[in-house]
Parts: sequence; C-alpha cells; structure tokens
Amino acid sequence: MPNGSFENSLPWNLGLNIYGTGFGTGICLPHITNVWVASLGVDGISIYFILLTTFIMPITILSSWSSIKNHIVTFLVIILLLESLLIIVFSCLDILLFYIFFESTLPPLFLLIGIFGSSNKVRASYYLFLYTLFGSLFLLLAILTMYFLSGSTDFTVLFQTKFNFELQKILWLAIFFAFAI
Repeated sequence: MPNGSFENSLPWNLGLNIYGTGFGTGICLPHITNVWVASLGVDGISIYFILLTTFIMPITILSSWSSIKNHIVTFLVIILLLESLLIIVFSCLDILLFYIFFESTLPPLFLLIGIFGSSNKVRASYYLFLYTLFGSLFLLLAILTMYFLSGSTDFTVLFQTKFNFELQKILWLAIFFAFAI
C-alpha cells in the first residue's frame, strides 16, 4: 500500500482552495512530439473524486485480505495501477487525455475481474470490457465533435467555446449514454 496516499490527497496538503473557481493545482506535461501539451490539475469537484479513490483503495486491499490466497502480488499491482490511473483520470485538464486514461482503466479491471472474480468471472470481465468500450465510442464521438468545432481538447478552451444549444443537447446525450453504460 502506498504510505500516506490518502493524506497526500487532502485539499489542504495540495494548497487547493476548493471553494474558488478554476483549477487550483496544475502542471503541464509536454507531449513527446511537442504537438500536444497534456495538462493535469484539480478543482473543487475532482478533488473529491481523488479523495474517494485514495480512501477506498486501501479499504479494498484490506477487505480482500482473507479472500485473496493466490497471486497476491498480481492483485496488489493491479489495484495500485488502477488507483494511479483513476487519479490521473480525475486530474486531467484535457478531454482527450481524460478519454485515454479512462479507457486505460479497462484492462486492469478486466484482469481484476477475470483473475479474482467469483463464478462466471471470465464472462463477466468480457461483458464489462465490451459494454464499456461500446459506450465509450459515444464519448469519443462527442470529444471529436468538440475538437473539430473548437480546435482544442483543453477544458479551459472548451469552457469558452460557444456551442449552439441543439449541439449541446446532442453532446450531452452522447456523453450521458457513454457513462450510463
């Protein structure tokens, strides 16, 4: 278990004003090709998801302490990888980067259910993977639509882009459908 991951994710340790507007803490990571800049940061909403993730993952490890008998190291690696990916998902300031890391949580979940699940675990892992991947195609279409209309996938640029109301409804339905599955 990462020592102190929950304490490090608390808002007062990050220097974040959760009642303010904008992104309290952020970093920019230049992409290898220097064409796209990935940025990470947290705001008043995403900090609670990060806190929830860092609070629940140690509970997950402790609750499965007696039930996981084989492949313990594999289980811990998958859980910690999933925690890391979820923290990155909740701190992305670029919607395309959000999509990439959101989809990258699927293989660890697939392995977690397929290896450590109960009855019909392989079937359940395939169903989760396929349904989530299918639903995420609607999210990808919405992201590509926003990119072609605004020229960027950065949240700060998308906040300032004026999409017409009919398009907003279609985008909302596509994103809702993606997360509803």
